[in-house]
Amino acid sequence: MIQQSSQEEEHMQTRVGHIGIALIVALVFIGVLSVGLDGRAAQALAADRPGGPVSSIGWVSTAPNVTCGADAPAAITANNLQTTFMAQADAHVRQNSPTVNYSSTTYLRTGRILAPSDAYQTLIQYDISSLPANAVIVTATLEVYSPVSSTPNIRAYAALGSWTESTVTWNTKPTASTDYGSQTATGLGWHKWDVTSLVQQWKAGTRVNYGFLLAQAGTTYGTLDYDSSENASLRIPRLTVIYATQGSPAILPVQADTWIEQALPSNNYGTDSQLYVGRPAGSARTTLLKFDTSSLPSSVVVISASLELYSEINLMQPDAATDIWPDAIISTWAEDTVTWNTRPVTQALGDLPKAYATGWLRWDVTNIVRGWYSGTIQNYGIQLRLDPTGTGTYSFYAIPANSRARLIIAYSTCTAPLSSVGINGATSGVTGTQYTFSAAPNPAHPTTPVTYTWRVTGLVCGNPPFQPCPTGSTFPYTFNTTGTKTVQLTAQNCGGTVTATHQITITTPAPTCPNPISEVSVIGVSSGLTGTNYTFTATASPIAPTTPITFTWQASDQAPQTTSGTVTQTTRTYTWNTSGPKIITVTAQNCGGSAQATQAVDIRPLAELPDLIVSSGWYEAAANRAAYIIRNLGGGEAGAGFAVSLLQDEVVKAQTTLTDSIPAGGLRAGYVDYAWTCGGTAGLAKLSADSDSRVLESNELNNSWSESWLCNQSLPSILNVKVESSGEHTATIKWMSEPGQAYAVKYGLFSGAYGAAKTGTTSGVQQTTQLTGLEADRVYHFAIVVTNTAGVSVNSADYVLETKPLCSDLPQLSNLSIIKWPATPYEYYLARVMVADPACIDRVSFAMDNVALGTDYTPDPVTNVFNVYFSPAKLGLMRTDFFKAHTFKAEARNKQGAAGT
Repeated sequence: MIQQSSQEEEHMQTRVGHIGIALIVALVFIGVLSVGLDGRAAQALAADRPGGPVSSIGWVSTAPNVTCGADAPAAITANNLQTTFMAQADAHVRQNSPTVNYSSTTYLRTGRILAPSDAYQTLIQYDISSLPANAVIVTATLEVYSPVSSTPNIRAYAALGSWTESTVTWNTKPTASTDYGSQTATGLGWHKWDVTSLVQQWKAGTRVNYGFLLAQAGTTYGTLDYDSSENASLRIPRLTVIYATQGSPAILPVQADTWIEQALPSNNYGTDSQLYVGRPAGSARTTLLKFDTSSLPSSVVVISASLELYSEINLMQPDAATDIWPDAIISTWAEDTVTWNTRPVTQALGDLPKAYATGWLRWDVTNIVRGWYSGTIQNYGIQLRLDPTGTGTYSFYAIPANSRARLIIAYSTCTAPLSSVGINGATSGVTGTQYTFSAAPNPAHPTTPVTYTWRVTGLVCGNPPFQPCPTGSTFPYTFNTTGTKTVQLTAQNCGGTVTATHQITITTPAPTCPNPISEVSVIGVSSGLTGTNYTFTATASPIAPTTPITFTWQASDQAPQTTSGTVTQTTRTYTWNTSGPKIITVTAQNCGGSAQATQAVDIRPLAELPDLIVSSGWYEAAANRAAYIIRNLGGGEAGAGFAVSLLQDEVVKAQTTLTDSIPAGGLRAGYVDYAWTCGGTAGLAKLSADSDSRVLESNELNNSWSESWLCNQSLPSILNVKVESSGEHTATIKWMSEPGQAYAVKYGLFSGAYGAAKTGTTSGVQQTTQLTGLEADRVYHFAIVVTNTAGVSVNSADYVLETKPLCSDLPQLSNLSIIKWPATPYEYYLARVMVADPACIDRVSFAMDNVALGTDYTPDPVTNVFNVYFSPAKLGLMRTDFFKAHTFKAEARNKQGAAGT
C-alpha cells in the first residue's frame, strides 16, 4: 500500500507540482505514454541470438571522423561491426520516497524538482559479455526514448555497485562515477549519450559493469519520463556498440552482396534487402558475397574460416532443408551491375555444404579463405548455390540489415614456426681463447622475431639480482677453466620455444698449438631441386689456425667424407635424388680444438617449373568478351605479365596480359575483350595461355583450349513491348525480336514471381502472343525472356496488364452442333453451343435459316452447354426440305445486354 500511495503522489507531482517553479526552471518535462512498436527496436529484438543477451550484430557503412582515447586505438572503418544490446534491467528511484521500488512502472523518471525539493535517478543494466574477447570498442552510445520533445541536461554515469531491478530504492542505489557520458541527442525520440569511455573500461576489466546511472546535472531542474522496458511501446533502452576485432578470430562484415537468377538473366538485384538461394521451377538463384580482408596481416596462416548468414522462417518453402554449397568466386563482379548474364566465374574448392535452417547458418569455408592467402585463388568473394537436387528457395538478410553476412577467420601469423634449433661452434678448445657459438634454427628462416637466450657452465645469469643472460643469434665466450662445458640455447618465436645443448671440452693449450680452431662456418644453398649439383664451402677460424686441419663432412643420404691437410677452407658437392629436408654437418679440428657447423637444405622435386593450361573457356555475349580459367599444374610459380590470346580458326583476334602471378596449383579467371562474329555457322575458338612464351614451363605443348562457337553470339533484343489488348481472361502481348529464337512470356500476380509462362518461337520481327486463362479484374505482371540459338538469354523489364471486370467481355461461343435426339413417334433434334463464363450469360437463342428454334436461360451445370430441342415436322418441313444445307445460328446475351454470335 505504501508503494502504491507513493506512486500516486509521484504522478500528482507530474501534473501540478511543477507549476510553482516555472520562474526558475528553464524547461519542465511532462512524461507521456506513447504506444507503438519502434522499427529499430523490433529489428533488434528479432535478431536475438539463443543463449545470449538480446542483441543484433551489424556493420558500419559510414566513416565519420572519430577521436578515440588510449583505450580505443581503432577508428570507424568499413570492417567495423555494430551490435545493439537491449536493457537487462531498468528502474528509477526517488529521493522523497527512499524505500519505494519503482521497477514495475512503464517509465523511467529522471531529473530534479526545486520546490518541494525532490530528485529522480534512473538505473539501466546491460550484459555485454557476448562481445568477442578480442573486440576493441570504437564507440558506445546509450539510447533511451523520450515520448515528448525535450532538451534536458542529463548525464550518464557508471554505477559503482550492484543493484537488483525488483528491489533497488533511493536508499539502496549504488553511487556513481565521477566521469560520465555526455548527452549528444535530445528532442522528441531517442536521447543519446556518448558512453564510449565507460564501456571501454567495462570491456578492459578496469571497471566492473554495474550499468549506468542517469542523473540531472548542473543547476537545471525538471523531470522527464523515458520509456522503460515495461512500456507497451517496446522502445527498450538500448546500448549500441561499434567495435572491431583485433587479432584472431577476425570478424569481417560483408562489403557487397547481391543475388542473381537464371529466369531473369538481365536483372540486377544489388539493392534488394534479401538474398536468395534456390531453384524454383528449375531456374537457379545464387547469392554473391564480397569481403575485405586487407585489415588482416599479410602473413596470415588460416586456421579456420566460417561464413555466417542470417535467415528467418522460410515462408516460401518452410518444410524444405536442402543443402547449400559455398564456392569461391574467382573473377571480378560489381554489386550494382552484375546479372546472371554477367555473373562471375566460380570454383568449388571442397568446402562442404550446409543444410538450410533458420537463424544464423554457418558454412566452413576454410579452403576458400586459405586459397586467398596462399595465392591459389584471388579474393573476389564467395557464392552460395543450391544443391542440384533442390527445388526450394531460401532467403537471407542483406545489407543494410544488422544481421548481414559475416566472415569469421581464425588465424595465426606464424608462417614458419621453430621446430628445432642447433648450436654451431667448437667442440674442443683451450683456456684463454674466445669461442663463438651460433644458432642454427630449423627451418633456416623462421618467422621473426626470434629470441635467442644463451647459458653456459660457470655463467650465473637470469633472475635478479643477477645480470640477464646473453641474447642474440651468436654467443662469444672465453673459458678460463678446463673441463667439459655445456652451452645451452633457448630459441622462441611465434610457434613456441625450443632448446638445444652443445658440449665443448676445454684443456690447457699445448705450447705447439698457438692458433687452435675456434669456429667453422658452412656456406651454401638452403633450398634446391632433386638431381641438381650443389656446392658447399666450409671455412675454419681464426684466419690462420694451426695446421694440419681435419674436416669431416656428413650429409643426409650421403657417405661421410674426411680430409686432412694445410688448407683452412674446403668444399663438397652434393646431389640429392630424393626430396625433403637435408642436414649437412661439418667438423673442423686441429691440435688445439674443434668446431662444428650445420646447414639445413630443403630439396624439392625436379618438377618445380610451372605448367600453364587453359582448363575451360566460354563466350559472354552480354559483355562482348571471352572468359577463361587458367590453372598452373606445375610445381613452381608462373610470373605475371604473360599473354593470353583468343584465336578464331587459328588466327589471333584479341589478346590480354595476365597481371597476376599464379602459384603452383593456383588458378586464375580472366577475360579477353572481343565481339565474336564469323562467316558461316560456327568458328573454332581457341584460348591460349602464355602465347608469347614468356614463362619457362615443364610442358610447353598443353597451353591451349579450343571449342566450336556459333558465329552469331549477339544478344537477343526485346523492343517495343506493349499490351495490345486485354479482356476478362485473355491478353495479347506484342514486341519486336529477331526471328527464329525461343521465347517465354512469364506472367503472374507478383513482380519477379511468375507462376506461368507462354512459350514459342519468334517468327518475323513483330511478335504476338496471347495469354489465356487469366482471372478477371486482376493486375498481372509479366516479363519476356528470349533465348538465341547460342543459348544466350535476355529478359525485358517487368510490365503490368489489367484484365477487365467479370462479365464485361462479349459472350464467347464455341462448338455449335446439331445432334439427333432419340424420340418417338416424332423426330427431334438438339441444337447446342458452349459459352465462356456461363454465369455472365442471361440467355442463348438458336435459329435455323433465320427461323427461331428457341431460347435457353440455364446452362447444363456440368458441361456449361446451352441447348434447345426442335422438331423439323413442327417447323412444317418435309424430309426433302430438312435434309439439305442449313445455316444454324446461336446468339448469347450477357447480363449487361451485350451479344455474341
